[in-house]
Amino acid sequence: MRIARFSVILLLAFTATDPAKTTVSWPLQYRDRSANEFIWDKKTPGLVKATVPRKMVDDVLDGLGGPPDPVYVKDNRYFSTSACVSHACMSKSFYWLDTARGVALAALLLDAGDDGVSTLDLGSRTLSRRHIPAAAKAALMAWMADLNVTPGRVSFMDASGRRVLLNAADFLQPETFTPSTAGPSFDCRRAATPVERSICATPELALLDLKLATLVAHMRHGDPYLPDRQQLSLVQRRWLRSRDDDCGTRPDIAACLKASYDSQYDQLMHWKPDR
Repeated sequence: MRIARFSVILLLAFTATDPAKTTVSWPLQYRDRSANEFIWDKKTPGLVKATVPRKMVDDVLDGLGGPPDPVYVKDNRYFSTSACVSHACMSKSFYWLDTARGVALAALLLDAGDDGVSTLDLGSRTLSRRHIPAAAKAALMAWMADLNVTPGRVSFMDASGRRVLLNAADFLQPETFTPSTAGPSFDCRRAATPVERSICATPELALLDLKLATLVAHMRHGDPYLPDRQQLSLVQRRWLRSRDDDCGTRPDIAACLKASYDSQYDQLMHWKPDR
């Protein structure tokens, strides 16, 4: 898998020396909403300044103020969101918070240097590099997987701005299938149904499959509201079932699939989520 040409600056911090007494519940109100709604809250800059090393605060706030992603809340406790830097969407900010303990994580994803290797810089005001919360790392890894980013270098920054190199292998993503420009969007070596085998055997269908998958990905990443993304996923899953049911046993399976793909692409081009 090609390593993306990015650099990631990640920041971790506690809001106080006694995390058991630093509950910060107000960000939970932004569940399923957009990062911009969170960043526009007048309390957000103070929260970020309290939890992110000083050298990184401005970059994190700038990033969260650009084109937004959704706000995620897990277990009614763990908050995370991300956004692009305005006019420079190759740069992205990410912020994670354990609202029950005041443990926060932020990240700035920047264009890589001349060597093309992405860099993940971790940091904290009071958190040791050896004690990154499991939930924080899980959210970070999910964020990087969604962006298809695998860091080539990893370091940790403390409150004073000092950095120590870490083992990048601890932050590697599992390898995933990358389609060719000719399609399809899935690995034909694993094609198991008549529909999948027909798509793999027909160049026109392979390209249509990739074209539709690309459209769905663009629509998903272009919508900052989690319920909208979930609706889109449901629409696509229902179509996949109907595609297989309608075309799987047809003698003219290739023609049936072409019509199905053309119809779904046209519908998605005019689709809007219910709100």
